[in-house]
Parts: sequence; C-alpha cells; structure tokens
Amino acid sequence: MSLLNLIKTTAMAAFQASNPVNILVGEVIESRPLKIEVHSKLILTGEFLLVAEHLTSHERVISGQKITFDDGLKKGDKVILHRVQGGQEYFVSDRYKEGDNLW
Repeated sequence: MSLLNLIKTTAMAAFQASNPVNILVGEVIESRPLKIEVHSKLILTGEFLLVAEHLTSHERVISGQKITFDDGLKKGDKVILHRVQGGQEYFVSDRYKEGDNLW
C-alpha cells in the first residue's frame, strides 16, 4: 500500500469513527408511545428521539390569542431523522412525502 493510500484509509477510518451526523428516513409505527422504524432491525423509541416542536402538540400566542396546534406525529407518517454525533440520539426534523403523495 502506498503512503498516499495509507493516509486516505487512515483519514476515512478516523472520520467514520467520529460518528458524524447521518440523515435517515423512518416511519412512525406508534404515536403513543412514540416508535419510529428506520428498518426492520432498528426501531427507535422515545428515549432515543429528539422531536422538533412543530411535530408535537404545542401552543402559540398570536395577536394576544393562544392557539393550540395539534400536529403531533401519527402512525404512518414518514419522517426525516438526523443521527446525533455519537449515535445515541436521533433528531426528528420533519415529515416528508414522496411520489404520488406529494400533493
């Protein structure tokens, strides 16, 4: 192995070992308690999930009036997840649609 290839291999191994953020997609299989399936061998439960506020039931005050948004995640929702560095937690950033379901 040449010195250049050895440096490239070592750099890639160090990068992968640092567990950078990865973007994944999943599907909500239960809303209460929250469970998201990434694939058949990875089902995430609430203790491993950080959920963006707009994907939860929450309140806002608009022009002095309190409005409740009940837009929590529901079974069947397809979601975008970001694995937090270190790999122990996942941030659910948004829902997504694909194909014929776009509109």
